[in-house]
Amino acid sequence: TNFNHENYIDFVLVAVDARITANVLVKTLTSELISFWCQSDQWFHMNLQRRKNQIQLFFLNHFLHRHCFSSS
Repeated sequence: TNFNHENYIDFVLVAVDARITANVLVKTLTSELISFWCQSDQWFHMNLQRRKNQIQLFFLNHFLHRHCFSSS
């Protein structure tokens, strides 16, 4: 899947909202890591629950599911 500009903006907005650090953000902007993330829902659940509230978790999950499973 191509990580186009629109997806990038979407990703950045969600990531900033979820208080993910710029370092983590930069390291994750690769297709390999995006698909790794898609397979690692649990990591997000644990990590984000430790960090912030359910609303942010919801938005990040929404992003993940849209981008991981919208390749139908």
